[in-house]
Amino acid sequence: MTHRQATAADAPALTDFLARAFSDEREHAEATPLHKIEESFAAGDAWVVVEIDGLIVGCVCIELYSDQTGRISQLGVDAEHREKGLGTWLLAVAEKNIQSLRCTHVYLGVVDFKPEVLRFYRNRGYADSKLPPQAFAEPGKKPFKVIPLYKEFPTTG
Repeated sequence: MTHRQATAADAPALTDFLARAFSDEREHAEATPLHKIEESFAAGDAWVVVEIDGLIVGCVCIELYSDQTGRISQLGVDAEHREKGLGTWLLAVAEKNIQSLRCTHVYLGVVDFKPEVLRFYRNRGYADSKLPPQAFAEPGKKPFKVIPLYKEFPTTG
């Protein structure tokens, strides 16, 4: 198992991976299209991938949201590699990256139909944001909400 920072050339492989990793969400939303991942790279977002034999089995996207706020998205692990600490490791890498940018806190969103994912983040220090959940309803799909969570980092003087 290896990890590295992804490049824009990885966008097609990331598209395939995200479709696999989040396949259980298809009744609510379409998979992340290639152009959205390409736009993320163009915007300067950082992606970290974990690979086994050249195949992506985990990833996370790290965004600088504002001067002091980072955002984590697309944290996913292939089903067969879950419950082995890989998600926790990816989250720690993302948080360390965000802290290195001198951010004081980080935000992320969790879909309301995955209570186990909410528990994952809450068990790692994330709390409900003051922002309300955002509702989504794609044509032909079940509606859902994204619950915003945040975590503050200790400041060093």
